[in-house]
Amino acid sequence: VDTIPERIDLDKEVSPMLDGESNFVGQAISLLQRLNERLTALQALDEQQIRRLESLEYRLTKIEVQGQEKYEALRTELREVSRRAQQLDWQSSKMDASLEGIKLDTTGLKHGQDQLRGLHGTGDTLH
Repeated sequence: VDTIPERIDLDKEVSPMLDGESNFVGQAISLLQRLNERLTALQALDEQQIRRLESLEYRLTKIEVQGQEKYEALRTELREVSRRAQQLDWQSSKMDASLEGIKLDTTGLKHGQDQLRGLHGTGDTLH
């Protein structure tokens, strides 16, 4: 006669095996969760650094543009100063020529007065 085997308690038989596997799986899941948290933190830091770099790049570009604008403004002012200096030099030359003409006229008038005085003192008259 066949004997019916006693009922096997699977929980008792499989439990040590499952405990080892579930412990390993639990550790693996825990490790994966920690890795995921670290990757998320690193990704957040990376995004922060990208934003900082973009901000720095914007500031540097702004400073570069401002420097270029100041450079162009200085060049414009320098051209204007140079133009005015040339204009003043031309006006100075013109005034020197006018003064020289006035000196010549004054010398001529003085010479003419001297001649008139000389004639007036001698009593000669001019016709």
